[in-house]
Amino acid sequence: MRNLRTRVQALEGTMPVGVQRWHRIIVGEGQTEAEARAAYEAKHGAIGEDSCVVFRVVV
Repeated sequence: MRNLRTRVQALEGTMPVGVQRWHRIIVGEGQTEAEARAAYEAKHGAIGEDSCVVFRVVV
C-alpha cells in the first residue's frame, strides 16, 4: 500500500514541466468575457500567462 500511496501523491502533485493548463470559462447571457474571466479568477485563482483559456458563450 505504501507504494500505491506514493504513486497517487506523485500524480496529485505538481503538473509536469511543459504541460499547459486549460481553463474553460462560461460567459453568461449579458456578461462580457472580461467579467466572466474576473469571476472565474475570483473563484479559482489567477490564470497564468502561459495558460490556455476557452470561453463558452451561453446564448
